[in-house]
Amino acid sequence: MITRTPWIQWLGQKLQRKPRRHTARVMVLDTLEERFLLDAALPQAVSLTSETEIELERVAKVVVADSPNLHLAQEDQFTGVASLLIQFPGNNNFATCTGTLLDDRKHILTAAHCLTDDLTGEITAISVEATFTFPSGTLTVTQDNPLRFAVHPDWIGVDGGVPNSGLGLEYGADIAIIALPQKITEELIEAYPIYRNTDEVGKEAIFVGYGDTGVGDNTQRYNDGRKRYGRNIYDALAEDLNTVPNLQFNIRPGTQLVYDFDNGSATNDALGRILNLVQQGVTPITDEVITAPGDSGGPVFFDEGGTLYVGGITSWGVSPGTDYGDIDSSTNSTFGELAFDTRVSAYADWIDQMRGLPPGGGGGDGGG
Repeated sequence: MITRTPWIQWLGQKLQRKPRRHTARVMVLDTLEERFLLDAALPQAVSLTSETEIELERVAKVVVADSPNLHLAQEDQFTGVASLLIQFPGNNNFATCTGTLLDDRKHILTAAHCLTDDLTGEITAISVEATFTFPSGTLTVTQDNPLRFAVHPDWIGVDGGVPNSGLGLEYGADIAIIALPQKITEELIEAYPIYRNTDEVGKEAIFVGYGDTGVGDNTQRYNDGRKRYGRNIYDALAEDLNTVPNLQFNIRPGTQLVYDFDNGSATNDALGRILNLVQQGVTPITDEVITAPGDSGGPVFFDEGGTLYVGGITSWGVSPGTDYGDIDSSTNSTFGELAFDTRVSAYADWIDQMRGLPPGGGGGDGGG
């Protein structure tokens, strides 16, 4: 049995989730601004389902091939990548994720599962606190109006209606936008265009996130809340794994990108063993990373001529088991595991729509 794990990190071992149903939100036919005006005019009829008690375990995050301290971002690096503290109904019910300031400086891009109920995919977050770090300090912006959160209409939740299955992750659309209460004007905070081209496979990318860290051999696991980064290569479109009977994937075509966590050994080259995609890591191999809980929603950048484009959104990971290269059979961000990201190019039109832009972003971004 393969356990699919979203890379959200919960602050606590036992949490109670109370999903709120907003029927008006299924009508995602317009911009976030227009949706806000529509929802504000509707009666705030919110129903609470029965409480669901979820056991949560902490899993390692931006895990590296060498030393975590060698992958710390400097104060002037990736300043538009924010740490997100997300509040849900109930006492002390928080989670952490990562988000990216888009180039209009008014919206943060993140993962849908950071804001929603696992079973239904409905928005249950009640506030998001985004903290940016830059050379002269930090800036924290809070959005406490859930009407300013948008998830893609195809998102069906982590479990897709089947408790504790993770099947919804395979369906894709793990993408969300948070409209900020004001435009970010601090010039030292970067803002990023999205990548619109469809040539992601085989490209080297930069992965950035906040969360637990450690080494791929399952040592030095801890969380210090600091921003880390590293490199990896997108090996394939995720639906290529649908052809492998033993793994039983059913990934919706065109929506996700997949990569593995290499250590330079053919033994732990998971996609080399599964799909014969022999690629044993970036050079040097010590730059290789994989994401894990707390990195959810974080950006995967393509560097095109010195401009960073958001090409992926950290979503989920899985162990294919020791038969296919993992050093163990647990989903814990070790060498030989697989990681799956939302393919931004597949949702570019929706991102534009939520920001009130014409298709194509009005000529502002593209990606080479």
